[in-house]
Amino acid sequence: MRALAMSLLAVVLGGCISYGYIEPTTGERARVRFASDSQHMTRLRVYEGEDCAKEQSWMPLRAGNIYGNTPKRMGMPLWNFHEHGAREVYVTANQPIHGFLSAFWTMAIGPYSGFGSCGVPFTATFQSDKDYEVKYSWDGNKVCSVVVSEIAARATDEYYLRQIAQFSNRVIPKNAECGKKYQGAVSLF
Repeated sequence: MRALAMSLLAVVLGGCISYGYIEPTTGERARVRFASDSQHMTRLRVYEGEDCAKEQSWMPLRAGNIYGNTPKRMGMPLWNFHEHGAREVYVTANQPIHGFLSAFWTMAIGPYSGFGSCGVPFTATFQSDKDYEVKYSWDGNKVCSVVVSEIAARATDEYYLRQIAQFSNRVIPKNAECGKKYQGAVSLF
């Protein structure tokens, strides 16, 4: 019974958490689609500076419904996600973003209960007036990844994802401060 109550509390709080991302309205900006193909609640956290100080929760994502979440699209090409599985936002261009995407699940069936999560740190810098996609994937076991791509156009006006970087929970950044913070946040069942 206690496990069921804790699971319900996690779901309720996960849907009601206040997310603090405020889009820039002036200056050099890029459009970025943050996306997750996970059926589990995924959370994007961003840190100020390379030392990973001052954490901010930017947004929830999930390839399924999220209570109280408003979908956000800006008409970027190559949309292939559940309405709550991605959000398109402006970010400040030419400044690195040190982020952490993680998904979690809870389970409570009879006497059995469990918790699992998988998180990936990433760093990306986006150029002004370009479109990007930052996509989180989790195989449901112990491997999760983030792929950062530019949404580029061919001469034929067809769009494609040009991969810029790939990150995995298997390789934690060497930066000591970020590494410590990330190490504590990556838990595999």
